[in-house]
Amino acid sequence: MGLFVDANDSRETLIRTWFDRFFDREPSGAELQARMAELANGGRVATMFAELRDSPEAQAFRAKRGW
Repeated sequence: MGLFVDANDSRETLIRTWFDRFFDREPSGAELQARMAELANGGRVATMFAELRDSPEAQAFRAKRGW
């Protein structure tokens, strides 16, 4: 038995982890659903990671924290 119940559980955990790490917040319901749908429909994990990490919000968060 794996750690996650199903693929949606693993996708949601990944997205919530990235939002916490890159923005220091939870994703809104709309953000979470859009990102989960993107991954479920063949979106690349590496591409989403880069989009979130390089977003203006993430850059502002890093600058505020001094990273």
